[in-house]
Amino acid sequence: MKTKIAVLDDYDSSVSKLKCWSALPSHFSVDFFSSAQDPAKLPTNLKDYEVLVTIRERTIITRDFLNQLPNLKHLAVTGRLSGQADLEELKKRGIAASYTDGSGQAPTELTIALLLGIAKRIHDRHNEVKSGGWQIGPAIGLSGKTLGVLGLGRIGAKVAQFGKLMGMDVVSWGPTDDKGRSQKLGVRRTTLDEVLLISDFLCVCLRLSDSTRTLLTRPKLSLMKNGASIINTSRAEIIEKQALYAELSSGRISAALDVFHQEPLPAEDPVRKFPNVLLSPHMGYVTGEVYETFFTQVVENITAWSSGKPYRDALEVGKLS
Repeated sequence: MKTKIAVLDDYDSSVSKLKCWSALPSHFSVDFFSSAQDPAKLPTNLKDYEVLVTIRERTIITRDFLNQLPNLKHLAVTGRLSGQADLEELKKRGIAASYTDGSGQAPTELTIALLLGIAKRIHDRHNEVKSGGWQIGPAIGLSGKTLGVLGLGRIGAKVAQFGKLMGMDVVSWGPTDDKGRSQKLGVRRTTLDEVLLISDFLCVCLRLSDSTRTLLTRPKLSLMKNGASIINTSRAEIIEKQALYAELSSGRISAALDVFHQEPLPAEDPVRKFPNVLLSPHMGYVTGEVYETFFTQVVENITAWSSGKPYRDALEVGKLS
């Protein structure tokens, strides 16, 4: 009997089309699920699978979720670990877990694209021209504006470099010591409140943690100047949802968002109707090149695990940044 592999949340069926799956040994069979998986309504047929492949945080693997998977022996996570699975619970149950290389470059590119998109109102102009219109007012130039970067990690550092290339005044804040990174980049490190007060564009490039969850509350967002923009390609939970929606509804600030508190974004979510937003469907890591890396390494991990050979063991390395 073949070992069954389930790949979850392949929204557009692009993962199922990758050639790397043909490298799996013949004793495996793989099935793809395109619809989002609700842990409270797990399809009964998933209970038969011994290997589960997740695509980043599209499905969060909790204790309750694992309770519905009695035959699970291996959880294959794509990308670096960032809370998509309860590693301690996996250890307790004797379930193996693997990870793959991350995708720092792709989210950086999207962050910069969204920054430019919201500044130049490209989405509005595209829609206007497509509908038969023409110019609808001036855009915003970046040179001389202030770019605030929350988190100077591998993504935030590159965003900061882009800002400097555009002639922007770049300031940063982070919850931990950046070990001199801001100084090396020529970026002024200051307090969170000052970053919020002076930024024309605010890029959220932080990891989600206990110290950053709901970091940006209504009082914090109220510090932002009128006309400022937030770009969030990190995690939605870093910004208090109702606080952000209240600010956007007032029209005081604008936002370019790639991450949301519920994904896929519900059709009735009010953010879809705000005129001052640029929305992207969590595409930060979704490129052909990243997918090739993710799933080629997933196949390598599963193959090595099944034959008792070393693989990228998530339970050995723990939580990666």
